[in-house]
Amino acid sequence: MPEQTFQYLEVKMAPNAAFPNGIVRYRPVLRTKIKYAGKTIPCVSLVDTGADACMFPLDFGLVLGAVSVAGAHNSLGTSAGGDDLPVYYREVTLEITGIGEWSVYAGFSATLNRIAGGILGQHGFFDHVRARFDLPNRQFHVEKS
Repeated sequence: MPEQTFQYLEVKMAPNAAFPNGIVRYRPVLRTKIKYAGKTIPCVSLVDTGADACMFPLDFGLVLGAVSVAGAHNSLGTSAGGDDLPVYYREVTLEITGIGEWSVYAGFSATLNRIAGGILGQHGFFDHVRARFDLPNRQFHVEKS
């Protein structure tokens, strides 16, 4: 597949103590679908070069039937309160609009439930694509390897 060009998502942040006039952030996001056992959940996922793996909200994994909170899990570490932050992993199909689809061993964590979107990281995304980022022009480019 040829290289695809995508626009950064403009996110206007409300005024706060650090930015009294607010601030605009630009985020590289892609329309994605997570598939498992005949079920599909569409979402928007952040392209994150600093993330080790692809991660999605635990709620997605539960709706798909891909994970069980009684199942084996790894940990993201601990919260400020010292609570374990479990991540449940499962092989799912990841489809990215304009790029393609492939199998990925993705994590599902309750810490992502509040954003209702995914994170595309090194394992599962960047090991399948080549990406270039052009923030000054508010574009990024992705090509399936």
